Amino acid sequence: MLMTNKERLEAFTNFGETDRTFRLETIGFWDETIQRWLGEGMPKAAASHIAAPYIYFQFDPMLPASAPATVVALLGDLPRLAGF
Repeated sequence: MLMTNKERLEAFTNFGETDRTFRLETIGFWDETIQRWLGEGMPKAAASHIAAPYIYFQFDPMLPASAPATVVALLGDLPRLAGF
């Protein structure tokens, strides 16, 4: 069963089953790493913005623990960048 980001977060925080583990990166990516990935074939569009690698590698969106529940509820599933 494929879950949306919102469904996965809700299931996880309620100790339920999820379709996969979270994909998180908290410190970002070094410039050298981005350059290596580009050399290995990652599309240039995936390095066009600070958030682009996260979207390209399909990491889960991160919100601070203090984010209001209404923000989490309205967030839903983030759209993927086109062109990858």
